[in-house]
Amino acid sequence: VMGGSGDYLDVADTIIQMKNYLPKNVTQRAREIARKYEKRRRSEAREGFGEINKRIPIPDSINPRKRSGKVKIKARGMDAIQFGYETLDLSKIHQIAEKPQVRLIGDILFYMTRHIFDGKTTIKEALDKVEKIMKEKGIHEFTPYNSGDYAAPRRHEIATALNRLRTLSCKKHNKT
Repeated sequence: VMGGSGDYLDVADTIIQMKNYLPKNVTQRAREIARKYEKRRRSEAREGFGEINKRIPIPDSINPRKRSGKVKIKARGMDAIQFGYETLDLSKIHQIAEKPQVRLIGDILFYMTRHIFDGKTTIKEALDKVEKIMKEKGIHEFTPYNSGDYAAPRRHEIATALNRLRTLSCKKHNKT
């Protein structure tokens, strides 16, 4: 999506112009314009993205406890999780379909701190374990009271919620 720039007309698959709030396909005309003018865009491509760092969460940085020591995890509608003192903003995660998924995401994060994150396990490895547990034992394995209104989230929503935790600290995975 570009606004008022012709820099990418020559590489776009389809060009839609918004005029008076109505979309209009102008791909053919844009191609004519792109052929007419000299390209001044610098290539931004590299050989690749490079290696993606594998992050290992530090378990103490994922803490839903209040000063009293009481665990506080609460779904705030479909848009947020109260996780201890932190509020995880989930408002832009459009794949969440219902509040019971939000409830389970909070409980899964807590479960991960107690049973999966050990200072050696990467986020990807932890999500793989969560998916395996869900498949083999069911979602109530993650719930503190093994009851209630819960629905399974995807690994992507769990990872997104974890990454929105401001207290989260990670170390890089050593390649040994």
